[in-house]
Amino acid sequence: MFSKVRLIKWNIRFVILIGLVILLLVPSLTFAYNLWGKTWLDVDPLYYYFDSWPGYKTKSAFTAAKSDWNAASTPVNFQWSASYDIYCYEWYDSGTGMSGFTSHDTYEIYIFGASCGLNMYWTDDYDLNWRKSVAGHELGHALGLLHVSGAKLMNGYDTTRCETYGVFTPQADDINGVNAMYG
Repeated sequence: MFSKVRLIKWNIRFVILIGLVILLLVPSLTFAYNLWGKTWLDVDPLYYYFDSWPGYKTKSAFTAAKSDWNAASTPVNFQWSASYDIYCYEWYDSGTGMSGFTSHDTYEIYIFGASCGLNMYWTDDYDLNWRKSVAGHELGHALGLLHVSGAKLMNGYDTTRCETYGVFTPQADDINGVNAMYG
């Protein structure tokens, strides 16, 4: 009887050990993007527009960010048009810690309009790459992506995203998030 108990204990230990080895060796199915749950009906094309207010720094940042998203392997195709889906602007507010902001016009699960802005109080002294990173981040919100952590464009902290990780363009996880919604 003693040997049966010992054999059962050994079998239990063996099963636990095998389970731990499997957990360590087999990658888990995780997603490094965060989806809002609302999407555009069509993202090819998705029109953006500036009025006469934004200066060169804001326009160049959004134009560069648009090019980065268009170059990514997604169905997204941003194009400029006076008949727009996304309105891009700038504002100046020293009372907020936000360098950018995006708002949406929605109905049920669909996005039918968005506004993306850069706060020039913070971004005016940024170089083009940092401003492009903020603009690209806001365009990611316009597409339906939410904040994440780590070396991704959708990281919500400019210093972490730009200085710590050197991220200025959509990364694989940002692209995978967009493809999960529109691909």
